[in-house]
Amino acid sequence: MKYIFIFALFLVFVLPLSAQEMEIWRNPPPVVCPQGESLDHHVYIPPPAGWDRYLKNGRTETRSKIEVTYIGFSDSAKVAFQKAVDIWQSLLISPITIRVRAEWTGLKTGVLGGASPGTFIRNFEGAPRFNIWYPVAIAEKLAGREINRLDEFDIRASFNSSQLDWYYGTDGKTPRNKFDLVYIVLHELGHGLGFTATTADVANGKGLWFDPSFPNIADIFTHYVEYKLERKFITQYENNTGTLANILTSDQIQFNSPLTNKANGGVPAALYAPNPYEQGSSISHFDPKIFGQGSNLMNPQAPRGVAIHNPGAVILALFADLGWVATSFRHTPRDQPDPHTPINFLAKVESDTTFLADSVFLIYSADSFKTSRTVKALYNATQKEVSATIPAFGRGGLFRYYFSFQDAIRKYTSPSNAPTRSWTMAVG
Repeated sequence: MKYIFIFALFLVFVLPLSAQEMEIWRNPPPVVCPQGESLDHHVYIPPPAGWDRYLKNGRTETRSKIEVTYIGFSDSAKVAFQKAVDIWQSLLISPITIRVRAEWTGLKTGVLGGASPGTFIRNFEGAPRFNIWYPVAIAEKLAGREINRLDEFDIRASFNSSQLDWYYGTDGKTPRNKFDLVYIVLHELGHGLGFTATTADVANGKGLWFDPSFPNIADIFTHYVEYKLERKFITQYENNTGTLANILTSDQIQFNSPLTNKANGGVPAALYAPNPYEQGSSISHFDPKIFGQGSNLMNPQAPRGVAIHNPGAVILALFADLGWVATSFRHTPRDQPDPHTPINFLAKVESDTTFLADSVFLIYSADSFKTSRTVKALYNATQKEVSATIPAFGRGGLFRYYFSFQDAIRKYTSPSNAPTRSWTMAVG
């Protein structure tokens, strides 16, 4: 007698879409900071109150860590640079070290420094928005892991060694004939951390909100850039047109985002949009006519005798809108070979603000969301973990699912842009 054995093989295919679609944009152009006209008075804006409570022996213990590789810096210049680093470290929260390459080198006359994110990332796991470029430091914070290579820097910055009138002190007592290095470093690190409309440009009489040859989508900063007169975001205009060039040089450009507006007296923050367009400066700074020359860290020109050692409420709110204050939701799809047992889901939650524990739901569908079912998830505050269970399928099949949740600032889905994008699992 012959016996024929038939083995049933249960396979589970888990497709983490956001990981598969992740893209990296390397070597974006820097934002530059030229010197400004001298003021007739000295300005000192001290660091935020209590910023140094995070310091011990000159280093931060919590919140974030910025690690600098110095090239060509004197010891006195390093001390000033470190003061700026410590201020940012006390204000930002990230589990991932932010690596900075800082070079002391000759730059164009009149330029004090320049900086940019080392890379931009989009569609990483944990990205709040789909198809939007994020500076790598924000992306790694939200993803909770290193994304670019360890030999790549998160911020690349340079400072003009040919400029002879630097003030290296950290006390804000900058002489009226010198440029405060702490101020300039704090400013340039601000660009590297995300205050940069990298994808916007004007070239050959045409305005761009993305480069048609590559990125084909906006960065998170440009995503909030608006034409004031028509109250439309520039991403709503046809790209690579003379009309868009006129808009980007209209002196009527603003940053319109919820937290920024609230911190700015309920109105969008005016951006620098002169005519002609200033490569490496336009759009990526606040408008000094509105914010006052020598009064705001992210104004385009830095005057002598000014020492701004505090980003201020509007800039910190803008950084929160970019993603520096957010809820990170980290979910790894699990295998489910047996269709006759309930399916359990877990996700880790890290939040810089108030996470709304009752807001988490799992939405799933067996027909690509023509119909769907929703189950409420449970939040374990001790473990910082969300769990949800759906009934046994009872049969093999393919289904899609996503999470929705909220914090005190915004609504999210995981993955982003759900249900157009979703986690996919084959059961049985």
